[in-house]
This record gives sequence, C-alpha cells and structure tokens, in this order.
Amino acid sequence: MSDAHRLFADLESTLTNGAGQQRFTILRKITDLFLAEVDYYSDDHVAVFDQLMSRLIDRIERQALVELSGKLAPVGRAPANVIGLLSNNDDIDVAGPVLAQSGILTDEELVAIAESKSQAHLDAIAGRSRVNEPITDVLIDRGNAEVAHKITANPGARFSRFGFSTAMTRAEDDDSLAMAVAARLDLPDDLLEQLVGKASMTVQQRLLANARPEMRQDPARLRARIVECAESRNLPELLDALAVLSEIPVKAIKDIARQGSNEAVLVLRKSCGFRWHDLQKIMAVLVPSKKTPDEVNALFASYTALSTANAQRAVRFIQTSRSRLADEMRKLMAVAAT
Repeated sequence: MSDAHRLFADLESTLTNGAGQQRFTILRKITDLFLAEVDYYSDDHVAVFDQLMSRLIDRIERQALVELSGKLAPVGRAPANVIGLLSNNDDIDVAGPVLAQSGILTDEELVAIAESKSQAHLDAIAGRSRVNEPITDVLIDRGNAEVAHKITANPGARFSRFGFSTAMTRAEDDDSLAMAVAARLDLPDDLLEQLVGKASMTVQQRLLANARPEMRQDPARLRARIVECAESRNLPELLDALAVLSEIPVKAIKDIARQGSNEAVLVLRKSCGFRWHDLQKIMAVLVPSKKTPDEVNALFASYTALSTANAQRAVRFIQTSRSRLADEMRKLMAVAAT
C-alpha cells in the first residue's frame, strides 16, 4: 500500500489547493490502484478507497465522473458509497453505467431511483441482467413506452402479479407491448387468457400464432381463437381449431357442419365450454341458415338445459363412433335435457 499512502498524501494537498485537472489525475490514479488489486483488498481497504473517492466526487468535473462510472460499474467489490453517489447523479452519462451494471446497488436503492429520476435512468435500470419484482413494479408503472417495452422484453426481469396487471392495462393501447407480455414464459395462464380476450382481433391472431406450443393447445386460448375465426368467417381454421379442442377428427367436424344440425353444433360447443354469445357466432358460420326469434329462443333453452357433463358424454360417443353423428347427437341431447 506504499503507493496508496503517497496518493493519499497527494490527495489531501490537492483537495486543499489543487485545480480540477489535478483532482482528475488523482482520482484516476486512485481508481487504477483500486482496480489493480481489488480482489486482494480487505473490506477495510475497500472502505478507505470508498471514503477517498467519495471526497473527490464532490469536487470533480463531469468527464471524470463519467470515466469513473464506466470503470466501476462492472466491479463486484466496487465502493458502495461511490456507486450510490454515481447512480443518483442527474446526468445519465454518469449514472447510466452503474444503473445498468452494478451489482452493488440494492433493490431499495434502485426503487428509490426509479421513483424519482428521469426516464433515461429508468431505461438504464430496465436493461439490468436481473431486475426483481419491486423494481419492475415501478418501471412498468412509471416508465414511458420505451421503458415498458424494455423491461417486459428483459428475460432477467421478475414480474409480480401487480406488475403483470399493470403491463396488461398498458398493453390494451399498445399492440407490440401486448405481444411482449404474451411472450413472457412466466406470465400466468389466467392473465394470458385475459390478455387475449381484451386484444383486438388482429392482435389475438398474432398472440396465438406466436404462442409457444403448450399455449396454443390450452383450451382457453383455443376457444379465443375459434371465436376469432368465427368473427372473421375463417371456416377452414375454425374447423381445425374445433377438432383440436374437442379431440374429434376434423372430418367428423366437417360432417357435422355439412349436415347443418343446430343441435349437433350446440352439443359440441357446449362440451367445449363456449358461452352462449360466442356459440351464436360459431353457429352463424357452421349452420348459416337464418333463424327465427322462436328458433333462437328454443336453442337457448336447450343450451341452458344441457349440462356440460352430458354434452361431453355425447362428444365422447362420437369420438369412438363417427357414423350418424347428427341423429345420435339429437338423441343424446334429448335425454340430457330431461
């Protein structure tokens, strides 16, 4: 530490009498000395460097602070007080490197900065390799669109349920954010279902098309996709999706549609868990004949009288026997409704 003793003596003189450039030179030398042996210093040694650098920071020009931040940001044993001072600097060129990289900063410190500093500061935090839930909550709530996109796309970010809910609310007016939220592997299934349900038709198509395989096979997502196909009158994809959801061969689904049986379609859709409002959209595509108000009322009565369990029992029958589909469904439906 003999070099350090000489530097510390120079520091005292410089702080008292030196010009800005002299302080810059001293800070650079102290920083280089610290970095050269950082793995071998005791905690007490690090504390001494922390104290000396902190004294210089209050009297140093901007460019020196930018350089210091860049050097200390990736260092695992960087002086904590120095890192804190740099991270709270209003100049993003000074604060940015440590906000984005330093592992010295605690969650509490990062939350405080995210709650009070500029969007540029939030953006730097959003790019960290790991961002814990309390920090993410603030970023997704207070951040601008760029920050929201960056933190949502960051695989190292951890989202609380509150954070996800906030992101989903913002995604209602931001299609690309909706896609980023849906792409997160940690998004709970029920929230993804809500996200798909609230999205526009175009975004729903993209959400489901880009979803990972297990998501595409999820019943809730398949139902959303089927309703979307019914609304756009996309019959081929509607039939395919129904076949996957009901686990009935697509040829059997096509037979039901070709026979034009309202009852058969009703039983099949009830077994899949569709609401009456959505069921009407599907029937309008598969059985497009115009219905009188009395016919609609009769179908609704049958729909409400038919339990999901009985409808599923009917579907299990046609999963093993594909002949006389419409007739058998009418019979099973009549029995189920009694």
